[in-house]
Amino acid sequence: MKFAICLCAATLALAAPALAQDKMFGPGGSTIYRVDQNVFEVVATGGGKAMWCGASKFARKSMKAGWKDNIVVVRGSEPSSFEDGRRPGVRFTLDPQAAGVVAGALSWELQPGAYMTVSFANKDCARLDNPSNR
Repeated sequence: MKFAICLCAATLALAAPALAQDKMFGPGGSTIYRVDQNVFEVVATGGGKAMWCGASKFARKSMKAGWKDNIVVVRGSEPSSFEDGRRPGVRFTLDPQAAGVVAGALSWELQPGAYMTVSFANKDCARLDNPSNR
């Protein structure tokens, strides 16, 4: 019995880092969740800028995107399925074909197909967490 408990504890300890990578906290109080290997969801109440900043952070840190890579909106703002539904979530991808969406126009809009580079999405993100940093 003790062996089974130790085995379960060891398994959970090894799995924890992998599970932790599926969730990240971003600028402006955003939370970012991995949906699948191509899609991630940014959940925030701070509007479009918080969504794009969260997408930029997740793309760089979790998906190893370059500054010139495009982030594409897969699904516009809807209540998040990862939380209690009170905060909106927007789904993004770096691979629109794999996510089943066609990249449209360069835009701050949060409509499917809208895109911007990781670098542009990251513009002025530091101000979300420190408004006096102007």
